[in-house]
Parts: sequence; structure tokens; C-alpha cells
Amino acid sequence: MHRLKMPVWFLAGALILLQMILVAVIVHGESLTFDEAGQIFASYMMWHSGDYGLNPEHPPLVKLVATLPLLQEKLWVPTLKQRWFKSEAYRDGREFMEQNDDPGRRPDGFRRQEQCASRV
Repeated sequence: MHRLKMPVWFLAGALILLQMILVAVIVHGESLTFDEAGQIFASYMMWHSGDYGLNPEHPPLVKLVATLPLLQEKLWVPTLKQRWFKSEAYRDGREFMEQNDDPGRRPDGFRRQEQCASRV
């Protein structure tokens, strides 16, 4: 009976370790701040061009309210490249955030985004 206990505990410990590794990998790629740049860009484009096609999966009201502080700013907007909507929002959203990331003129919305991302 003692011979069976050691492999069972070893197997249980190995499975728990594997689960911890998998959770860490998944959380890194799918964290809450993973796609926020794309969502901010999509809602900014909703305000300026009326294009609701960049992120049609989520209702626009919350995104539009969240980007209200950005409307008073003159921001650089990347040219749309007519890619699949998820790819377009994600890639152009990252570029939108990077190009408008001048600390001297960073809008309050970007400061809040940075603060939220640093807490996660």
C-alpha cells in the first residue's frame, strides 16, 4: 500500500504544477489589457468616422463613453488597411496607442489606460 501512495502524490503534485504553468501562460496572453488598445481605437473611429465595423462584437455604448476624453485631442490615426476586423482593430489599435504615446501631450484617457494596465 505504501508503494502506491508515493506515485499518487507525485502525480498529483505534477498535475498541480502543470495547471499553474498553464494558467500563467494563458493569463499572460488573455489578460484584461490584452485587447484594450484595439477597443479604444475602434471606439475612437466610431466617433470620428461612424465606422462600427472594427469591433462589432461588443455593444458600443460603454466604449463610446470610455473614449469621450479623447475627443478633445488631436490624435494620429493609422490608415485602415482593409484587413479582417479583429486584425485591423488589434494591429491598428497598437499602432494608434504607440504613435500617440508622447508623455508631454498624452491625453488623460491614455493616462487612465496606463494606470489600469499597471494595476493588473
